[in-house]
Amino acid sequence: MKIKIKVRQYFLPNSQMDRLFSTFNKKNKEIQLESSYFKSNLSWEEKVRTYDKIPPQYTEGEKCNIFLGSAEVLPALADAGLIIPLDDLMKNSKELSNDFVRSYYCSLLDAVKYKNHIWGIPLIADTYALYCNNKIFNSCGLFDYPSNWNEVLNFSKRMTKEIRGRTGIIKKQYGYTQCSFQFPLLLLSYGVDFINPEKNIAEYDSEGGIEALDMYQRLIKTSPPHVDFEKGDVGMKLSVPENLYGRYEHLNFTVVDLPEGIRKINTFGHSAGVFVLSIANPTNGLSTSTSTSTLASTSASTLDLISASFTACKWLSSKECFFNFANQFKCIPVRKSILESNEYKAYLKKYPRYQVFIDQQKYAIVRNCIPQWRLIEIALREVLLPVQEIKSNKNKFLSRLELKKILKSASDKVNEKLSK
Repeated sequence: MKIKIKVRQYFLPNSQMDRLFSTFNKKNKEIQLESSYFKSNLSWEEKVRTYDKIPPQYTEGEKCNIFLGSAEVLPALADAGLIIPLDDLMKNSKELSNDFVRSYYCSLLDAVKYKNHIWGIPLIADTYALYCNNKIFNSCGLFDYPSNWNEVLNFSKRMTKEIRGRTGIIKKQYGYTQCSFQFPLLLLSYGVDFINPEKNIAEYDSEGGIEALDMYQRLIKTSPPHVDFEKGDVGMKLSVPENLYGRYEHLNFTVVDLPEGIRKINTFGHSAGVFVLSIANPTNGLSTSTSTSTLASTSASTLDLISASFTACKWLSSKECFFNFANQFKCIPVRKSILESNEYKAYLKKYPRYQVFIDQQKYAIVRNCIPQWRLIEIALREVLLPVQEIKSNKNKFLSRLELKKILKSASDKVNEKLSK
């Protein structure tokens, strides 16, 4: 009888994910991989209220053996004893050992390291780039693309205007748009880390933080009342590779590097961070050396379950499986062996626009793998609210002192939790 390994995920309905798993199941005589789909419908307000709790998709529904989700939850899962450390399994794996991409700043594996242990296997960690609508650029006499935030602001001002169409109808054209959760990219580019690595404190109210928030308040004056680049009425937008061949295909656009501030930087993973595979603790926090598991419908020992789960994780992060994920989610590889393979080189010839996002991996950093991360995310969204409230008044800007006060409040909120 095969060992059943359940994968808890919120990407695709079970029927679609099980079709992907069928490839593995046909080849493997000992393991049966099955999807356990559970999607939480928490509103943003509920997520804020429960930021220090484990999301329900990890604790509700049927029990599972593998979690496929965001790395930001790993510390909470680890502290609750719901997942196991993977250090020895990773170290002894010829396929995975030393195969994940590195940047000038860090290793992608830093996204899954907590308390000196590895808790997950990175699967998707897309970078950002700047999408530029060529029709709008050219209509404004712009034939180059911005490389820094000052140029983005100047270009954006030139693009933002009212245009009278042939029928006499006046249409509004905008320069730039981004989602609120992308503000950390501005913060990072102006030299502000999520947490100062030497002091272990948040310093969002530093000069760099003030510059970043000031740039944001000026950029949103040129933004439309939406964030939909596909509508064709905005010149620039920050986004990820999943929109390259799909949502934006009807537009004539170019994708360029993420703009610089005082440093060239990007992030591994978009708003939800790095997506990772983690292995559930079969004993629910008890010793894994002697117990037997009831999580799978077999008589497999605990160690057999862990071994089978890791075998499944290796396949899910393999080159074979990557191309299925790439076709579904339009993601880029996170393993060097896949990036350097002949198969992926041929794939890039067919889909060359991915190269910009791959090049950005050299400058990417990870989000801190700490229990306080979700509070940091919330704090950095809330600093935007006072600026967004005056967006419609084109001539009103908050002073540097006001911006500093807003950012100081966010720093204090995060530092209070970091100190505990």
